[in-house]
Amino acid sequence: MKRMMTKNNLLLVMAFLFMLSGCRFSYDNIEYRRAKNAVEKKDYPLALKHYERVIKRDPEGKISLIAAKEASLISLIDTKQFNLAIKFLEHIVLYSENEVDRREAQEKIAFIYFDKINDYKKALINYSKLLVINLPQSKRVEYKQNIAKSDYYLNDFKQALIEIDDLLKLKLTGQEKFQTLYFQAGIYMAMKKIDEAILVYRGLLKEFPLQAKKEKVGMSIAVAYEDMNDFNKAIDILNEIKPTYPDLQFIDIKIKRLKQRLANLPRAERKSRSSH
Repeated sequence: MKRMMTKNNLLLVMAFLFMLSGCRFSYDNIEYRRAKNAVEKKDYPLALKHYERVIKRDPEGKISLIAAKEASLISLIDTKQFNLAIKFLEHIVLYSENEVDRREAQEKIAFIYFDKINDYKKALINYSKLLVINLPQSKRVEYKQNIAKSDYYLNDFKQALIEIDDLLKLKLTGQEKFQTLYFQAGIYMAMKKIDEAILVYRGLLKEFPLQAKKEKVGMSIAVAYEDMNDFNKAIDILNEIKPTYPDLQFIDIKIKRLKQRLANLPRAERKSRSSH
């Protein structure tokens, strides 16, 4: 009789647990359907509330991961709540068993910090996390470029140059190499290392003439010489690029201003510059 009671109690407990599980499953589905209905009506704030309830109820459940993915897109694209999008994406990174989903979520987190929030310290951290996993070469180059740019925006020019050097050791496409060297020259300009910048710019003109023309590298060289107060060389460069420059009037105005600046120099200094 006692054994029968125990068995009955066990069945009751199992039935109760099954009922709870069913209730939870039903509740999660109801909340998820409410979220989808709100999305259809473009009531995105309400949709996000229902998505959050699904995730909070069962963080590790499959439906929660689906909810997190959909909610992250709404937060990123529709409501522009970037920190909330990061919260949903971090949930995917933490709970998803799918490697591709985790990587894509991590990529989006890094992108949001870098491109949307401009929190370059956190962008550095999150891009660095991506570099330890197996990535296609193009992605690795893109992320290392963004790490270098983050260092640059944080005024850590020396570290940015270290990242550039590491990048140039990789097997880059022509476009990737051009972009990397062009950025390197920009860092040198920011550091007031004008000679180094000019050297890189001239290398780009020689190695990538079409791309250099498109990106107006010749004008960058002229600006570099102007920053050095070497107005004669700046004028020479402007005259070189003038025949193929899209805005001839702009070139003429710039040359005229540089000649005026040169004329305003003391005679001895003007003579010294003309002799170089």
